[in-house]
Amino acid sequence: MELSKRISQSRIRIRSGLRLIAFLFAIVVLGVLMDVIWMAKLSGIFSVFFILVTLLECWNVYRLSKGQNENHNSPPDDPSV
Repeated sequence: MELSKRISQSRIRIRSGLRLIAFLFAIVVLGVLMDVIWMAKLSGIFSVFFILVTLLECWNVYRLSKGQNENHNSPPDDPSV
């Protein structure tokens, strides 16, 4: 798969992860306000999991972007080119 395509897909996953985290955080707040603590705790656990996954995707974008920049700045392998 093309490197730029992988980077754009990871960025899309980051945006989706942030939306999901915001939705779960809203459920946590509603659970606390409605005094349904088990729902708030369960949603909080899911939120932490998706925060970690989203951070992993952020690191993936950074790593892929860094590799893409290094590839453009490196000299060609064949000196005759």
